[in-house]
Amino acid sequence: MPQPTSPRRPWSRHSRTTRAVGAAAVLLVAAAACEGADPLDPIGGGGPSPTVAMSAAAATYLKNALDFTQEVFLYRSRINWTQLRAAATDSAKGAQTTAQTYPGIRTAVRLLNDRHSAFWEPAVAPGRVDAPPTNPLYQTAGATKGKLAYLYISPFTGKNPVGRADSILTTVRQLDQAGPCGWILDVRNNLGGYWAAMIAGINPILGDGRFLGIEDADKNRVYFTTSGASVSIVQDAPYDSLEVLRASSSYRLRKPGSPVAILQGDLTSSAGEMIVLAFKGPGKPPSRSFGDWTGGYTTGPYGVYLPPDSAFLNITATVMFDRNQKVYGDSIAPEQAVVGPNQVNVPGSDDPVMAAATAWLMARPECANAADQPALARIPSATPTGRPGFARSAPRLDELQAGQRLPVSPIFGGSRRLAPATH
Repeated sequence: MPQPTSPRRPWSRHSRTTRAVGAAAVLLVAAAACEGADPLDPIGGGGPSPTVAMSAAAATYLKNALDFTQEVFLYRSRINWTQLRAAATDSAKGAQTTAQTYPGIRTAVRLLNDRHSAFWEPAVAPGRVDAPPTNPLYQTAGATKGKLAYLYISPFTGKNPVGRADSILTTVRQLDQAGPCGWILDVRNNLGGYWAAMIAGINPILGDGRFLGIEDADKNRVYFTTSGASVSIVQDAPYDSLEVLRASSSYRLRKPGSPVAILQGDLTSSAGEMIVLAFKGPGKPPSRSFGDWTGGYTTGPYGVYLPPDSAFLNITATVMFDRNQKVYGDSIAPEQAVVGPNQVNVPGSDDPVMAAATAWLMARPECANAADQPALARIPSATPTGRPGFARSAPRLDELQAGQRLPVSPIFGGSRRLAPATH
């Protein structure tokens, strides 16, 4: 199984229960990195009676969950599946309803001993619940800082990923009117979520082309790629392509290929770590990362809404690798370690991490002779997006039906469904 190729720093521990609120779309590796039990708690419905046989519906529901877990788990060779299934079944003994099997599914997830796998009840399933609209943690923010542009990229777990991509693009267009010579991307608060919404939003800074890959337990590989407003997953052999998100518009920087400083910390997790890795390797803008080690969720979950109640089971199925073919699966070291705040309370505020990033950018030739540019009066109009001939497109989150797997590669399982849990 893939092993980290860089020294591993011991996991950081935090008092909060959820380290990465994940995957409004894990639809595509997004990601729910969790620590603690709260996200896995079952909902009510009355406790099962251990003296009563499990109902056929409950047994089918639990079997679907366990079959899916065993099929896709990245580290499946580590697991004694006979023992895991027995423990899960024992935890759900006497279950008559789907909700009463949740303790069994929680037991299975816990026995994977994997922090990125998780289970959510229907009422809080990723992709079905909006992020808090008034919480600044989840809001996009930007600022001009002299010759530089600062962009705060927040986590996203809401129901409108296109809207989030569009909001980031709007901020990028506004910041770019000052003609910045370099960009600061702050992902220190980015706990993860729907990666495609974030990548589509920053694509003018990142640039088109492949930016990351994932590998499953059988060494199958696929790549994430961008083209204008579109974010897709591509498989080379046999060739297949899946468009996972298309923003409402595209944009090109006034100074394409401008250098990028990335601010990271130990809250940076999952989709936040994807942004860090997206800038590593050839073919992308000059970049450097600053701060602390990341949270260590550089794996890719694969999710399914279990029928019939649409509880969400999200199992680690892949590991990330960058364009240098370096495989991760653990924390990402900063290219320049800086002692400073890992959590941002006021996006854009000055601190040692920001200062180090600013110094690096201003010392680069792109900025050394650049003059401060006045902001233009008008934001350029968005470029309408057509729809090129992708092999197929991912369904919108609100269109997913119970039993439909989220189409995350390399499994490309969007059309496969689980058996309905009915009598």
